[in-house]
Amino acid sequence: MAQAHKTTKGEIFDVQDHGSIVLVFLLADDDQRVVLISFDHRPFGWLLQGEGCEASDLIGRRASYDGETISFRHEDEK
Repeated sequence: MAQAHKTTKGEIFDVQDHGSIVLVFLLADDDQRVVLISFDHRPFGWLLQGEGCEASDLIGRRASYDGETISFRHEDEK
């Protein structure tokens, strides 16, 4: 049975390319903990393509992460 994850909301503060894996660092709003989100290169490239940006453009973006899916939030969303 899959384990339910709490959705974490916060701000991306770093993106690191480690060869076959890309790590996205999310600083959680509620407790200031760091959440690591790992991507294989191909899906990460699809994410960038969908957002129409480069990896460095993700830094400072607001996002939500539920343990499986990352979604980006607009500035007017709480």
